Amino acid sequence: MNRLVTLLSAVLAVASCKDGKPPAGPLGLEDFRDRLFAEFCRLEVLCEGSPDMATCMASLQEQPGFYATIEQDIAAGRVTYDAVKAGRCIALIEQVPSCTRSDTAPLAAGFDDEFGEFCSKVFTGTVADGGSCFLSEQCVGDSTCARSDAVCSPSRQCCAGTCTALTPRIPVGGDCSMPSSSCAPGSFCSGPASGPRTCTLPSTVEGTACNSQLCADPLYCDVDATGMGTCKRVVATGAPCNPIADGCDDLRDHCDPTTRVCTRQIRVGGACDPALYHCVRYATCQGTTCTKRPTAGEACPATGPACLGGLTCEAQTGTCALSPVGAACS
Repeated sequence: MNRLVTLLSAVLAVASCKDGKPPAGPLGLEDFRDRLFAEFCRLEVLCEGSPDMATCMASLQEQPGFYATIEQDIAAGRVTYDAVKAGRCIALIEQVPSCTRSDTAPLAAGFDDEFGEFCSKVFTGTVADGGSCFLSEQCVGDSTCARSDAVCSPSRQCCAGTCTALTPRIPVGGDCSMPSSSCAPGSFCSGPASGPRTCTLPSTVEGTACNSQLCADPLYCDVDATGMGTCKRVVATGAPCNPIADGCDDLRDHCDPTTRVCTRQIRVGGACDPALYHCVRYATCQGTTCTKRPTAGEACPATGPACLGGLTCEAQTGTCALSPVGAACS
């Protein structure tokens, strides 16, 4: 049996025993879309990126024309949709249990290395390099849809382009000294700014010397003022921490610069320092008070906080709104 399938089956079997829910079966395109959005919002609410599910769902900006174009292309044979991989992808995302790095690190590592194949291969394009496109999902293999107009914004309109092969990623251990170099997924370009640089995997060993990029979750780099430090395990809520390092285990925490312990982000209405980003994620420090970002239909004055999620401040109405999704790109 394929190693990918074996590993995924083992993870889903454990998860199903834990929560009593069976892995997702094949999903139609509309169900996949709805469940993907719902899972995104579940995690946003869990990790305090949105106050509740309804508010999150109302602030999700769908790429204009995306699903209408995908439906059109499936019918025309330009895109293949794999319902089985779609179901497996959703089943994986459903297993993210909390907002702590120590809980999610094992799943994240597997998702990036092996299981990501399911989510990244839900759509398979058939348009060859050099062919016209609006979405990278239309392009064959790992090619991307390079926009013809660099100022066109896919988050607000259909943007025409050409299917273009990506520059091959440099494997771990390879030289990445050139400015255009791109390392293989999960690795970083490490080395002096003016000397030879190498694609390197983050360390999984406590006590390893590091800079801010070279410790793998659930480790973090406990840096000093020079930017260098040592890989250590993430810190629990209420435990001592280093204010200049991102060392708190729970993503809802910050290292309080006064008490120097991992503390929950500041709630709406609480006092804050505008130089620091310590309000809950669906709020911002306005003056010296954590202020909720305006949601769909709410006023968005020029001096106020930015709209939540994918909402934008409409000039004509002065309120937060989603951009029209529109028809299929053609």
